[in-house]
Amino acid sequence: MKNKSNLLFLIAFLLIPICAKAQILITEIMYNPEGNDDGREWIEAINLGESINVKTSKNGWRIFDGKNRILKGENFTWNKNEIIIFVQDKNKFLNEYTQVKNKLIEASFYLKNKEGTIKIIDENKNVLIEFNYNSSLGGNGNGYSLIYENGQIIEGRIYKGSPGIYPEPSQKIEKPKENEDNSNNQAITNLSTKTQESTTQINTSSEAKNENQAISSFQNSSVTTSVALEERYTLLITEFLPNLKGKDEGEFVEIYNYGDKKIKLNNIYLIVGDKKYRLYGEIEPEEYKVFYNTELNFNIKNSGDVLKLVDNKNNIIFSISYQGKSKEGKSFARDNSGNWQWTIPTPEKENIFIKETASLDEGNNKDKFLETNYINYEDKENLNFQNLANVNKNVSKISNLQVLLIGLVLAIIFSVIFLLFFK
Repeated sequence: MKNKSNLLFLIAFLLIPICAKAQILITEIMYNPEGNDDGREWIEAINLGESINVKTSKNGWRIFDGKNRILKGENFTWNKNEIIIFVQDKNKFLNEYTQVKNKLIEASFYLKNKEGTIKIIDENKNVLIEFNYNSSLGGNGNGYSLIYENGQIIEGRIYKGSPGIYPEPSQKIEKPKENEDNSNNQAITNLSTKTQESTTQINTSSEAKNENQAISSFQNSSVTTSVALEERYTLLITEFLPNLKGKDEGEFVEIYNYGDKKIKLNNIYLIVGDKKYRLYGEIEPEEYKVFYNTELNFNIKNSGDVLKLVDNKNNIIFSISYQGKSKEGKSFARDNSGNWQWTIPTPEKENIFIKETASLDEGNNKDKFLETNYINYEDKENLNFQNLANVNKNVSKISNLQVLLIGLVLAIIFSVIFLLFFK
Protein backbone atom coordinates (compact mmCIF):
# COMPACT_ATOMS: atom_id res chain seq x y z
CA MET A 1 0.00 0.00 0.00
CA LYS A 2 2.85 2.36 0.80
CA ASN A 3 4.36 1.68 -2.61
CA LYS A 4 1.02 2.50 -4.25
CA SER A 5 0.77 5.81 -2.38
CA ASN A 6 4.29 6.75 -3.35
CA LEU A 7 3.55 5.87 -6.96
CA LEU A 8 0.43 8.05 -7.04
CA PHE A 9 2.39 10.95 -5.53
CA LEU A 10 5.10 10.49 -8.17
CA ILE A 11 2.55 10.53 -10.99
CA ALA A 12 0.88 13.69 -9.65
CA PHE A 13 4.23 15.40 -9.14
CA LEU A 14 5.35 14.65 -12.68
CA LEU A 15 2.11 15.73 -14.31
CA ILE A 16 1.72 19.09 -12.52
CA PRO A 17 4.27 20.95 -14.71
CA ILE A 18 2.67 19.49 -17.82
CA CYS A 19 -0.76 20.87 -16.93
CA ALA A 20 0.33 24.36 -15.87
CA LYS A 21 -0.56 27.08 -18.36
CA ALA A 22 -0.03 30.80 -18.61
CA GLN A 23 -2.56 33.04 -20.31
CA ILE A 24 -0.60 36.07 -21.38
CA LEU A 25 -2.27 39.01 -23.12
CA ILE A 26 -0.45 41.99 -24.65
CA THR A 27 -2.70 44.91 -23.74
CA GLU A 28 -0.85 48.04 -24.90
CA ILE A 29 2.23 49.05 -26.88
CA MET A 30 4.03 52.32 -27.49
CA TYR A 31 5.71 51.42 -30.76
CA ASN A 32 6.47 54.91 -32.08
CA PRO A 33 6.61 57.56 -29.33
CA GLU A 34 6.30 61.20 -30.19
CA GLY A 35 9.76 62.60 -30.84
CA ASN A 36 12.88 60.52 -30.39
CA ASP A 37 12.15 56.78 -30.10
CA ASP A 38 15.47 55.89 -28.50
CA GLY A 39 14.83 53.83 -25.36
CA ARG A 40 11.22 55.00 -25.02
CA GLU A 41 9.24 52.13 -26.56
CA TRP A 42 7.38 49.76 -24.24
CA ILE A 43 5.02 46.78 -24.17
CA GLU A 44 2.35 46.20 -21.51
CA ALA A 45 1.10 42.66 -20.80
CA ILE A 46 -1.08 40.90 -18.23
CA ASN A 47 -1.14 37.30 -16.99
CA LEU A 48 -4.78 36.14 -16.86
CA GLY A 49 -3.79 32.59 -15.93
CA GLU A 50 -2.11 31.11 -12.90
CA SER A 51 1.13 32.51 -11.48
CA ILE A 52 4.17 31.44 -13.47
CA ASN A 53 7.92 31.55 -12.94
CA VAL A 54 9.71 33.52 -15.65
CA LYS A 55 13.31 32.76 -16.52
CA THR A 56 15.45 35.56 -17.88
CA SER A 57 18.85 35.81 -19.59
CA LYS A 58 20.24 33.46 -22.23
CA ASN A 59 18.13 30.36 -21.50
CA GLY A 60 14.95 32.18 -20.52
CA TRP A 61 11.98 33.97 -22.03
CA ARG A 62 12.19 36.13 -25.14
CA ILE A 63 10.51 39.17 -26.65
CA PHE A 64 10.30 38.63 -30.41
CA ASP A 65 10.28 41.72 -32.64
CA GLY A 66 11.64 40.01 -35.74
CA LYS A 67 14.51 38.70 -33.65
CA ASN A 68 14.52 36.98 -30.27
CA ARG A 69 15.47 39.44 -27.51
CA ILE A 70 16.41 38.09 -24.08
CA LEU A 71 14.91 39.49 -20.88
CA LYS A 72 17.40 41.20 -18.59
CA GLY A 73 17.62 41.01 -14.81
CA GLU A 74 16.78 38.25 -12.32
CA ASN A 75 14.20 35.49 -12.70
CA PHE A 76 10.79 36.51 -11.35
CA THR A 77 7.26 35.30 -10.67
CA TRP A 78 4.49 36.68 -12.86
CA ASN A 79 1.45 36.62 -10.60
CA LYS A 80 -2.13 36.09 -11.69
CA ASN A 81 -3.74 39.30 -13.03
CA GLU A 82 -0.42 41.13 -12.67
CA ILE A 83 0.42 43.78 -15.27
CA ILE A 84 4.07 43.89 -16.32
CA ILE A 85 5.71 46.44 -18.61
CA PHE A 86 8.58 45.44 -20.88
CA VAL A 87 10.79 48.46 -21.52
CA GLN A 88 13.92 49.28 -23.47
CA ASP A 89 15.40 51.46 -20.72
CA LYS A 90 14.06 51.57 -17.14
CA ASN A 91 15.56 54.96 -16.36
CA LYS A 92 14.10 56.66 -19.43
CA PHE A 93 10.73 55.04 -18.80
CA LEU A 94 10.58 56.17 -15.16
CA ASN A 95 11.66 59.69 -16.09
CA GLU A 96 8.63 59.89 -18.37
CA TYR A 97 6.15 57.87 -16.25
CA THR A 98 7.19 58.77 -12.72
CA GLN A 99 4.14 57.32 -10.94
CA VAL A 100 4.11 53.86 -12.52
CA LYS A 101 4.70 51.21 -9.82
CA ASN A 102 4.39 48.08 -11.93
CA LYS A 103 7.20 45.60 -12.44
CA LEU A 104 9.50 46.73 -15.27
CA ILE A 105 11.47 44.21 -17.31
CA GLU A 106 14.19 45.40 -19.66
CA ALA A 107 14.82 43.88 -23.09
CA SER A 108 16.64 45.25 -26.15
CA PHE A 109 13.67 45.09 -28.53
CA TYR A 110 12.95 47.51 -31.38
CA LEU A 111 9.36 47.99 -32.55
CA LYS A 112 9.00 48.85 -36.22
CA ASN A 113 7.07 52.02 -37.02
CA LYS A 114 5.25 50.83 -40.15
CA GLU A 115 4.10 47.39 -39.05
CA GLY A 116 5.39 44.60 -36.89
CA THR A 117 4.83 41.41 -34.95
CA ILE A 118 5.48 41.02 -31.23
CA LYS A 119 5.65 37.63 -29.53
CA ILE A 120 6.30 36.57 -25.96
CA ILE A 121 8.11 33.23 -25.95
CA ASP A 122 8.91 31.08 -22.92
CA GLU A 123 12.10 29.14 -22.20
CA ASN A 124 10.72 26.08 -24.05
CA LYS A 125 10.16 28.15 -27.21
CA ASN A 126 6.38 28.14 -26.76
CA VAL A 127 4.76 31.24 -28.25
CA LEU A 128 2.49 32.46 -25.44
CA ILE A 129 1.05 35.43 -27.30
CA GLU A 130 1.39 37.00 -30.74
CA PHE A 131 0.42 40.62 -31.44
CA ASN A 132 0.37 42.04 -34.98
CA TYR A 133 0.03 45.77 -35.61
CA ASN A 134 0.43 48.37 -38.33
CA SER A 135 0.61 52.15 -38.38
CA SER A 136 -2.86 52.52 -39.94
CA LEU A 137 -4.33 51.52 -36.57
CA GLY A 138 -3.00 54.74 -35.00
CA GLY A 139 -0.35 55.69 -32.46
CA ASN A 140 2.19 56.49 -35.16
CA GLY A 141 4.36 59.21 -33.65
CA ASN A 142 1.43 61.26 -32.33
CA GLY A 143 1.97 60.56 -28.62
CA TYR A 144 -0.73 57.89 -28.34
CA SER A 145 -0.33 54.15 -27.89
CA LEU A 146 -2.16 51.14 -29.32
CA ILE A 147 -4.41 49.31 -26.85
CA TYR A 148 -6.20 45.96 -26.87
CA GLU A 149 -9.90 46.54 -26.18
CA ASN A 150 -12.95 44.36 -26.83
CA GLY A 151 -10.96 42.06 -29.08
CA GLN A 152 -9.56 44.85 -31.24
CA ILE A 153 -6.36 46.83 -31.49
CA ILE A 154 -7.21 50.54 -31.51
CA GLU A 155 -5.49 53.82 -30.75
CA GLY A 156 -5.56 54.63 -27.05
CA ARG A 157 -7.44 57.57 -25.56
CA ILE A 158 -4.74 58.85 -23.20
CA TYR A 159 -1.90 61.06 -24.40
CA LYS A 160 1.46 59.35 -23.72
CA GLY A 161 -0.39 56.06 -23.13
CA SER A 162 -1.56 54.38 -19.93
CA PRO A 163 1.13 51.87 -18.88
CA GLY A 164 0.05 49.86 -15.85
CA ILE A 165 -3.68 50.28 -16.53
CA TYR A 166 -5.88 47.57 -18.00
CA PRO A 167 -8.49 48.18 -19.20
CA GLU A 168 -7.80 51.79 -20.12
CA PRO A 169 -10.19 54.46 -18.72
CA SER A 170 -12.89 55.43 -21.21
CA GLN A 171 -12.35 59.19 -20.83
CA LYS A 172 -9.96 60.79 -23.28
CA ILE A 173 -6.90 62.83 -22.24
CA GLU A 174 -5.80 64.76 -25.29
CA LYS A 175 -2.42 66.04 -26.35
CA PRO A 176 -1.86 69.64 -25.15
CA LYS A 177 -2.27 72.36 -27.74
CA GLU A 178 0.77 74.02 -29.24
CA ASN A 179 0.11 77.37 -27.52
CA GLU A 180 -0.01 75.79 -24.07
CA ASP A 181 3.12 76.17 -21.97
CA ASN A 182 5.24 73.43 -20.46
CA SER A 183 3.37 73.57 -17.15
CA ASN A 184 0.20 72.45 -18.89
CA ASN A 185 2.10 69.67 -20.59
CA GLN A 186 3.50 68.54 -17.24
CA ALA A 187 0.05 68.71 -15.66
CA ILE A 188 -1.36 66.35 -18.24
CA THR A 189 1.53 63.97 -17.70
CA ASN A 190 0.91 64.03 -13.95
CA LEU A 191 -2.80 63.46 -14.45
CA SER A 192 -2.08 60.49 -16.65
CA THR A 193 0.27 58.91 -14.12
CA LYS A 194 -2.08 59.55 -11.19
CA THR A 195 -4.87 57.91 -13.14
CA GLN A 196 -2.60 54.94 -13.80
CA GLU A 197 -1.89 54.54 -10.10
CA SER A 198 -5.57 54.75 -9.13
CA THR A 199 -6.67 52.32 -11.82
CA THR A 200 -3.93 49.85 -10.99
CA GLN A 201 -5.23 49.77 -7.42
CA ILE A 202 -8.75 49.11 -8.68
CA ASN A 203 -7.56 46.23 -10.84
CA THR A 204 -5.08 44.59 -8.47
CA SER A 205 -5.66 45.57 -4.84
CA SER A 206 -8.40 43.96 -2.76
CA GLU A 207 -7.88 46.52 0.02
CA ALA A 208 -8.46 49.70 -2.00
CA LYS A 209 -11.20 51.90 -0.54
CA ASN A 210 -13.80 53.83 -2.52
CA GLU A 211 -12.20 52.44 -5.65
CA ASN A 212 -15.15 53.23 -7.90
CA GLN A 213 -15.01 56.89 -6.87
CA ALA A 214 -11.32 57.46 -7.58
CA ILE A 215 -10.86 60.82 -9.29
CA SER A 216 -7.76 62.54 -10.54
CA SER A 217 -7.84 66.12 -11.78
CA PHE A 218 -5.84 69.24 -12.42
CA GLN A 219 -6.76 72.84 -13.09
CA ASN A 220 -5.01 75.95 -14.36
CA SER A 221 -6.05 79.21 -15.97
CA SER A 222 -6.85 77.72 -19.36
CA VAL A 223 -7.57 74.00 -18.93
CA THR A 224 -9.66 71.91 -16.54
CA THR A 225 -9.60 68.14 -16.99
CA SER A 226 -10.96 65.40 -14.75
CA VAL A 227 -11.10 61.65 -15.05
CA ALA A 228 -13.66 59.71 -13.03
CA LEU A 229 -12.93 56.00 -13.05
CA GLU A 230 -16.06 54.00 -13.76
CA GLU A 231 -16.59 50.55 -12.33
CA ARG A 232 -14.70 47.92 -14.31
CA TYR A 233 -16.40 44.58 -14.88
CA THR A 234 -14.15 41.55 -15.35
CA LEU A 235 -16.68 39.66 -17.44
CA LEU A 236 -16.41 37.68 -20.66
CA ILE A 237 -18.90 35.81 -22.80
CA THR A 238 -17.24 32.41 -23.05
CA GLU A 239 -19.84 30.26 -24.80
CA PHE A 240 -23.25 30.44 -26.46
CA LEU A 241 -25.54 27.89 -28.09
CA PRO A 242 -27.58 29.34 -31.00
CA ASN A 243 -28.96 26.30 -32.80
CA LEU A 244 -30.30 23.31 -30.91
CA LYS A 245 -31.47 20.16 -32.59
CA GLY A 246 -35.21 20.57 -33.10
CA LYS A 247 -36.84 23.52 -31.35
CA ASP A 248 -34.50 26.28 -30.17
CA GLU A 249 -35.72 26.12 -26.58
CA GLY A 250 -32.63 25.90 -24.43
CA GLU A 251 -30.35 28.36 -26.17
CA PHE A 252 -27.90 29.72 -23.64
CA VAL A 253 -25.22 32.34 -23.10
CA GLU A 254 -22.41 31.61 -20.65
CA ILE A 255 -20.45 34.39 -18.94
CA TYR A 256 -17.28 34.14 -16.85
CA ASN A 257 -15.82 36.36 -14.12
CA TYR A 258 -12.04 36.32 -14.61
CA GLY A 259 -11.45 38.78 -11.77
CA ASP A 260 -10.89 38.26 -8.06
CA LYS A 261 -14.09 39.94 -6.78
CA LYS A 262 -17.76 39.03 -6.71
CA ILE A 263 -19.85 40.98 -9.24
CA LYS A 264 -23.53 41.82 -8.87
CA LEU A 265 -25.26 41.43 -12.22
CA ASN A 266 -28.36 43.56 -11.67
CA ASN A 267 -26.69 46.46 -13.54
CA ILE A 268 -25.46 44.25 -16.39
CA TYR A 269 -27.40 43.71 -19.61
CA LEU A 270 -27.13 41.08 -22.32
CA ILE A 271 -27.77 42.38 -25.83
CA VAL A 272 -28.65 39.84 -28.51
CA GLY A 273 -29.02 41.47 -31.91
CA ASP A 274 -30.94 44.67 -31.21
CA LYS A 275 -32.75 43.49 -28.06
CA LYS A 276 -31.63 44.09 -24.49
CA TYR A 277 -32.12 41.78 -21.49
CA ARG A 278 -31.33 42.61 -17.88
CA LEU A 279 -29.32 39.98 -15.98
CA TYR A 280 -29.77 39.09 -12.33
CA GLY A 281 -27.99 37.50 -9.41
CA GLU A 282 -24.25 37.62 -8.85
CA ILE A 283 -21.16 35.83 -10.08
CA GLU A 284 -18.23 34.77 -7.93
CA PRO A 285 -14.56 35.14 -8.97
CA GLU A 286 -13.53 32.57 -11.59
CA GLU A 287 -17.12 31.35 -11.82
CA TYR A 288 -19.25 30.57 -14.86
CA LYS A 289 -22.92 31.57 -15.00
CA VAL A 290 -25.41 30.57 -17.69
CA PHE A 291 -28.57 32.33 -18.85
CA TYR A 292 -31.12 30.42 -20.97
CA ASN A 293 -33.60 31.78 -23.49
CA THR A 294 -36.37 30.01 -21.59
CA GLU A 295 -35.87 32.55 -18.77
CA LEU A 296 -34.74 35.71 -20.62
CA ASN A 297 -36.69 35.04 -23.84
CA PHE A 298 -33.83 35.90 -26.22
CA ASN A 299 -33.27 34.34 -29.62
CA ILE A 300 -29.81 33.97 -31.19
CA LYS A 301 -30.06 33.88 -34.97
CA ASN A 302 -28.75 30.74 -36.63
CA SER A 303 -27.30 32.67 -39.56
CA GLY A 304 -25.12 35.01 -37.50
CA ASP A 305 -25.70 37.46 -34.69
CA VAL A 306 -24.11 39.94 -32.28
CA LEU A 307 -23.94 39.40 -28.51
CA LYS A 308 -22.81 42.05 -26.03
CA LEU A 309 -22.50 42.62 -22.31
CA VAL A 310 -23.09 46.26 -21.35
CA ASP A 311 -23.47 48.17 -18.10
CA ASN A 312 -26.37 50.43 -17.14
CA LYS A 313 -24.73 53.31 -19.05
CA ASN A 314 -24.44 51.21 -22.21
CA ASN A 315 -20.65 50.97 -21.92
CA ILE A 316 -19.58 47.81 -23.73
CA ILE A 317 -17.97 45.27 -21.40
CA PHE A 318 -17.61 42.52 -23.99
CA SER A 319 -18.86 42.04 -27.53
CA ILE A 320 -18.73 39.22 -30.04
CA SER A 321 -20.41 38.48 -33.35
CA TYR A 322 -20.34 35.45 -35.60
CA GLN A 323 -21.13 35.05 -39.27
CA GLY A 324 -22.20 32.08 -41.35
CA LYS A 325 -24.62 29.28 -40.56
CA SER A 326 -24.36 27.93 -37.03
CA LYS A 327 -23.75 24.23 -36.44
CA GLU A 328 -26.74 22.36 -35.10
CA GLY A 329 -26.26 21.16 -31.54
CA LYS A 330 -22.85 22.83 -31.23
CA SER A 331 -21.95 25.85 -29.15
CA PHE A 332 -19.59 28.66 -30.14
CA ALA A 333 -16.95 28.76 -27.41
CA ARG A 334 -13.85 30.71 -26.41
CA ASP A 335 -10.63 28.86 -25.64
CA ASN A 336 -7.89 29.96 -23.24
CA SER A 337 -6.08 31.82 -26.01
CA GLY A 338 -9.11 33.98 -26.85
CA ASN A 339 -9.94 32.18 -30.10
CA TRP A 340 -13.43 30.85 -30.84
CA GLN A 341 -14.61 27.63 -32.43
CA TRP A 342 -17.59 25.29 -32.60
CA THR A 343 -17.58 22.53 -30.00
CA ILE A 344 -19.82 20.42 -27.75
CA PRO A 345 -21.85 22.48 -25.25
CA THR A 346 -20.46 22.65 -21.70
CA PRO A 347 -22.66 25.13 -19.79
CA GLU A 348 -21.17 26.38 -16.49
CA LYS A 349 -18.01 24.36 -17.12
CA GLU A 350 -14.65 24.98 -18.74
CA ASN A 351 -14.93 24.61 -22.50
CA ILE A 352 -13.72 21.40 -24.13
CA PHE A 353 -12.30 21.34 -27.65
CA ILE A 354 -11.86 18.21 -29.74
CA LYS A 355 -9.90 18.58 -32.94
CA GLU A 356 -11.91 17.46 -35.95
CA THR A 357 -10.29 16.25 -39.15
CA ALA A 358 -11.91 17.04 -42.48
CA SER A 359 -11.52 14.63 -45.39
CA LEU A 360 -12.22 15.79 -48.91
CA ASP A 361 -13.72 13.17 -51.22
CA GLU A 362 -12.46 13.11 -54.76
CA GLY A 363 -14.62 13.45 -57.88
CA ASN A 364 -18.20 14.48 -57.08
CA ASN A 365 -17.32 16.25 -53.82
CA LYS A 366 -15.08 18.96 -55.26
CA ASP A 367 -17.30 21.69 -53.83
CA LYS A 368 -16.91 20.48 -50.25
CA PHE A 369 -14.37 22.25 -48.09
CA LEU A 370 -13.70 22.92 -44.46
CA GLU A 371 -15.64 26.00 -43.40
CA THR A 372 -13.82 28.44 -41.16
CA ASN A 373 -15.98 30.32 -38.67
CA TYR A 374 -14.47 33.47 -37.23
CA ILE A 375 -15.33 36.13 -34.71
CA ASN A 376 -15.63 39.80 -35.39
CA TYR A 377 -15.36 41.78 -32.16
CA GLU A 378 -16.60 45.34 -32.33
CA ASP A 379 -16.06 48.47 -30.24
CA LYS A 380 -17.88 51.77 -29.95
CA GLU A 381 -16.25 53.10 -33.11
CA ASN A 382 -17.13 49.98 -35.13
CA LEU A 383 -13.67 49.66 -36.66
CA ASN A 384 -13.24 47.68 -39.87
CA PHE A 385 -12.64 43.97 -39.28
CA GLN A 386 -9.76 44.03 -41.75
CA ASN A 387 -7.79 46.26 -39.37
CA LEU A 388 -7.97 43.85 -36.47
CA ALA A 389 -4.64 42.68 -35.15
CA ASN A 390 -4.25 38.98 -34.55
CA VAL A 391 -3.85 38.28 -30.86
CA ASN A 392 -3.75 35.32 -28.53
CA LYS A 393 -2.31 32.87 -31.06
CA ASN A 394 -0.22 29.80 -30.40
CA VAL A 395 -0.76 29.87 -26.63
CA SER A 396 1.16 27.25 -24.67
CA LYS A 397 2.16 25.01 -27.58
CA ILE A 398 4.03 21.90 -26.52
CA SER A 399 7.30 21.47 -28.35
CA ASN A 400 8.53 18.21 -29.83
CA LEU A 401 11.09 17.90 -27.06
CA GLN A 402 8.36 18.19 -24.44
CA VAL A 403 6.33 15.48 -26.19
CA LEU A 404 9.33 13.14 -26.10
CA LEU A 405 9.94 13.93 -22.43
CA ILE A 406 6.29 13.30 -21.58
CA GLY A 407 6.42 9.98 -23.41
CA LEU A 408 9.58 9.02 -21.52
CA VAL A 409 8.01 9.94 -18.17
CA LEU A 410 4.88 7.92 -18.92
CA ALA A 411 7.00 4.94 -19.99
CA ILE A 412 8.87 5.08 -16.68
CA ILE A 413 5.61 5.32 -14.72
CA PHE A 414 4.07 2.30 -16.44
CA SER A 415 7.30 0.34 -15.99
CA VAL A 416 7.20 1.03 -12.25
CA ILE A 417 3.53 -0.01 -12.11
CA PHE A 418 4.34 -3.24 -13.92
CA LEU A 419 7.22 -4.06 -11.57
CA LEU A 420 5.15 -3.32 -8.44
CA PHE A 421 2.06 -5.29 -9.37
CA PHE A 422 3.33 -8.09 -11.60
CA LYS A 423 6.68 -8.90 -10.04
